[in-house]
Amino acid sequence: MSPPGCVLCRSCEDDPALFGDKITLRDDNLCVHYFCLLTSCGVYQRGKDSEGVFGFLVDDIKQEIRRSARLTCCACKKKGACVGCYVKSCRKMVHFPCGRRSGFVSQFTQNFPSYCPDHRPFQSAAVGSNLSLPQSCSVCLDAIDGDLSYGVLKCPSCHGSWFHRDCVQRQAHSAGLFFFRCTLCNNKDQYQQEMLRMGICIPERDASWELEADAYADLLEVYAHCDAHACVCANGRAHAAKRGWFAVLRCLLCGSRGTHRKCSGLALNAADWACPECAKSTDGNGDKTADTSHPSIHPSLLRRHAPLPARRLSIRRHDPLSPLLFFFSPPDSRGVICDARLCV
Repeated sequence: MSPPGCVLCRSCEDDPALFGDKITLRDDNLCVHYFCLLTSCGVYQRGKDSEGVFGFLVDDIKQEIRRSARLTCCACKKKGACVGCYVKSCRKMVHFPCGRRSGFVSQFTQNFPSYCPDHRPFQSAAVGSNLSLPQSCSVCLDAIDGDLSYGVLKCPSCHGSWFHRDCVQRQAHSAGLFFFRCTLCNNKDQYQQEMLRMGICIPERDASWELEADAYADLLEVYAHCDAHACVCANGRAHAAKRGWFAVLRCLLCGSRGTHRKCSGLALNAADWACPECAKSTDGNGDKTADTSHPSIHPSLLRRHAPLPARRLSIRRHDPLSPLLFFFSPPDSRGVICDARLCV
């Protein structure tokens, strides 16, 4: 049985990155692409987000179906065109998927206007750009024509990145508003504004890899394996008791090696241990061996400190009324925090 088609564009395609989520309301016998709703000329979000399809009421959607049933798509020549050029003097109408294939640009901002190939926004090559050299898409790395067109976009900041339109749209769908940026120069603000102007939809949500269930579960696992030259544990190297001779101590410097107390000849109450690799460059307690050939250098200045990442108190976006957030720099060799900045 074939999947149901969208009530607005009649297409059965289900590609959330290119057409938006395909929502089915079984009680109302209705299936529709989210982007088809956003770009349609005669339907608006009059309900709450929990009502209908993200605020598009079912009665309004059915009224838009009746309105568009009289309009012919200038691309496929079939009825049901619901996306029109925003220029008042232009009468071109298309289905949303037909518009993508025929060069329409739909901007996902403010009133969600769409523009036909005659009135759509264009990009221009930067002065000094060498378009004769072979180019490749900075997302998929496939070869790309060095000519700006509907299907080929450029970053406005670095002028050295080229993208397939569909690749940028898929990148935006995956990265979301807070991680979407140029893959070469890492510019965010200019890049996002330009891609919005050129018809890329940037969802206002966290990146897809942030939303996966148990995405960071591996970070909660600690190393529990005996790497001693000769392990004497009867249960093997993978055995890690909670206490006693066969509890696994991890290297206090690198944390990537471990040993049973018994296997390395440690005392029963030993709590610190350094693996042989780290012990070669330190005294085993985290202190580098001081170079006595330079008596003017105090040994305390040679203390080895593991780099500490900058700590942020929250990674969530907050409205202006929420508590202020502060950004702390890592402490220096004396344990002093040198920089504290207010994050808005």
